[in-house]
Amino acid sequence: MVIASPRAVFGLPEASRGLYAAAGGLARIVRICGLQVGSEIAMAGRKLSAEEALRFNVINKVSRTHQSVVEETVEMAKAISSLSPDAIIENVGDPATAAARLISAIASKVSAGGANEGGPASPSP
Repeated sequence: MVIASPRAVFGLPEASRGLYAAAGGLARIVRICGLQVGSEIAMAGRKLSAEEALRFNVINKVSRTHQSVVEETVEMAKAISSLSPDAIIENVGDPATAAARLISAIASKVSAGGANEGGPASPSP
């Protein structure tokens, strides 16, 4: 799940820098957005605003403000943690691992001084 700041921008800058998007971003963006939009993002260097990313299902939610993105993410994490662990296992795998990754990502953002524009859209496993 991805909650983005209203200031967030999403894209694949590799082509504009003479590189191939080899880390999985190209396949992921085509799978999420579809061939037409994904191709435009990858080959023409199109960037999506947070609102466009929401419309194309790249993200789940745009936070109310740039400053509230961490707070809203914690609220969502709390809502998820209140659900049945069995339901979470069926949907996303081991809940402890998923929760640990989410908490680690939130903690690293908070200790770094808040949400980092231009950083990864989702926590790394």
